[in-house]
Amino acid sequence: PCLGGRWSDFAARLAFDGEGAGLVAGATWSSDFPATAGGAVPASTDGGGFVAKLNDDLTTLIQATYIVDGSAAHTGVGGTSAKDMAVHPDGSIFVTGSTIATNLPGVAGGLQTEPGSIFVARYDGGLRALIQSTYLGGWGSPGNLSNGASAIALDGEGNVFVAGDVASKDFPGTSGGAQPVHAPDGGIADAFVAKLTPSLRRYDATLKAVEYHHAGFDHYFVTADADEIAGLDAHVYPPYQGANWERTGQSFDVLGQAST
Repeated sequence: PCLGGRWSDFAARLAFDGEGAGLVAGATWSSDFPATAGGAVPASTDGGGFVAKLNDDLTTLIQATYIVDGSAAHTGVGGTSAKDMAVHPDGSIFVTGSTIATNLPGVAGGLQTEPGSIFVARYDGGLRALIQSTYLGGWGSPGNLSNGASAIALDGEGNVFVAGDVASKDFPGTSGGAQPVHAPDGGIADAFVAKLTPSLRRYDATLKAVEYHHAGFDHYFVTADADEIAGLDAHVYPPYQGANWERTGQSFDVLGQAST
């Protein structure tokens, strides 16, 4: 079937979810792209990237969503474009592509909240809710916005791999990588591969794990959960053999996700 609104619409990727429904991602100039009402981003004055879900025989458009509301930023086909997507075993849908929009929704708490020309977004399986999105990378070299993502895949643990091209010299997370710096005299752009957490959320490196000892049990226990630490310190748990959990004085820095 045809898919789109009154202006130009372009499909870049086709995939299927676990129930056989068809998923289409791409870019559109249309502000009236069909079936976006009720979607994660239901309206966009200037079009932009889109994701749409159809039934298994492609006779019904179930739901669609824009990537970003173009009414508040320059988007359109040249501004925000979905290039690839992958379906998580839980049914959620990961989408990646390129953008010049500075109002990408759902980036709060994301791996990168500062605008960049690559985006990664995670939607629920019905495309009605945006779970999390993040920018990735910068804006490219001066006068050049060639940073872009063209492929996305998930491994067996749900980790997200994104690939594309990058012109910026300060692409994040490359320290210790197979090639940590932009190739000298390598042309305008290099290829990149990035591995992201399934939650697309940043890590909180300020967490502290605290060690406790219980003389009654003669057991040690370590936790970084703030509520649990508060409860143990307040002795909210009944004593056993006349003893409570007590701090040993040992604590550890831990690298943990701010949320999942």
